Amino acid sequence: LYGALWLVTGLLAARLVRLLAPGRPLPAFAAAALTLTACGDHSVNRLSYLATCSSAAGLLWALGEATAWVLAGRRRSWAGAALALPLALFTYDGVLAGALAAPLVLVSLPLGEDLAARARRRRAVVGWAALAGLYALAFVALSLRPESYARRVASSATAGELAQRAVGLFAFNFTPWRWPGLFVRAEDGTRPEALPGGWLLALTLAGVVAVLWAGRLLVRRSPVPTASRLLPVAGACLATALLANAGAALVVDWPFRSQAVSRIFVSLALALLADGLAARLASAGRPRLAAWAWLACLPFVAGGLWAGLRSQDLYLTLWRRHRVELRSILDQVPNLRPGGRLLLALPRNAPFTSCHYLPVGSTWLGYLYGDLKVPAVIWSAGGFECRVEDQAFACRNPARADCYASGGCQPLRLPFERTVLLRYVRAEGRFVLQRDLPPDLAPGAGGRYDPGGWIVPGPRSRWARELLDQPELLGAFFPGPERGPQTR
Repeated sequence: LYGALWLVTGLLAARLVRLLAPGRPLPAFAAAALTLTACGDHSVNRLSYLATCSSAAGLLWALGEATAWVLAGRRRSWAGAALALPLALFTYDGVLAGALAAPLVLVSLPLGEDLAARARRRRAVVGWAALAGLYALAFVALSLRPESYARRVASSATAGELAQRAVGLFAFNFTPWRWPGLFVRAEDGTRPEALPGGWLLALTLAGVVAVLWAGRLLVRRSPVPTASRLLPVAGACLATALLANAGAALVVDWPFRSQAVSRIFVSLALALLADGLAARLASAGRPRLAAWAWLACLPFVAGGLWAGLRSQDLYLTLWRRHRVELRSILDQVPNLRPGGRLLLALPRNAPFTSCHYLPVGSTWLGYLYGDLKVPAVIWSAGGFECRVEDQAFACRNPARADCYASGGCQPLRLPFERTVLLRYVRAEGRFVLQRDLPPDLAPGAGGRYDPGGWIVPGPRSRWARELLDQPELLGAFFPGPERGPQTR
């Protein structure tokens, strides 16, 4: 599904440019190639990016339908835009800033003296602004509530700092040589190691050659205009990208889900600017040089291909290590006797493990044991904080600190005699069953601790077999060691 959405986004970019430059397939192909290889965001190629990706695709679909209605007056296009824009906004509110700025593209359309098209454009801009504006008002009203997620994650930076951050995120779209670096510095600094360097270079070069070959074929089928009327549209796309990054700057200060919209509009702008450069050279009597103008897009394609491969390499590397961690849990504690409690302890400086974050780790454990309500607690920087109280581990969720302080919430209590403690050992990259309570985790602990009495053998759940025992697909062509520590 993610791959299909990514491909659809590229096709939607090509469709929009094809509407703007009919009869010339090269600009549309360039827009698609740039969009598909725009991997300058740390969250690309992640399943957790699915909502963001689908929302950005919905925004591009809405803009394409609105453009088609303005240019041709087709009613179905008007209906498509009216359907796609709310879907994009309600899927992921991170595209809101881009949605509010997108009418700039409609305003910049070269309509000449076509009065009917101008009238449709006015109605399209007003309708778009009404839909996006109503959503924005509701979003702001909800964000003002103290318990709202948007208020919790909003940056406290000054206006000057936010402006500097927005410009930095916007400029990152134009530095493709920096994109692969996002996937070398992962959450824990792990370097990708599944894909050999030679393969990485060969696959990137193969992609560049394929784009060059297809572009060479399309040059012959795309007459170069003597003048470009689309430069204002390119400017509007750049302005939309900048405003989208300004919205993202309210939450993040580095390229993580911040480029979901801006990468698309920058790709559209680059394709239109290359078309404008080709038109300028052709009008200056240099038609052969006009064809070479499209080579300006190649650094972005090459950098994006390299970054996309690095991201896949990184996630395959991390998954192989996470699979070792998950297997170590199940190998040592196949099942728990009723009444037992599983406690996973990760050190403060632990790398990005499978159970680092509470919601993700809880889901993994649910898959391992075939029970989403498995009696387990994750003691980590991203999960619970535990300490010894009355011969038990008392575990509190830091996100509910106010509730504990008011007495409305009580900590989870794990009596020593019912606890099975697994500790993450960084040097081995796996969890290790603690036969005795470690003094640094349970200082002064007394009482009975007998984890073996709560561990019972049993077959793996169907979910665990599918998760841990299924052979890799493309990853099988790049075998590598799974074991070993995750190091900074």
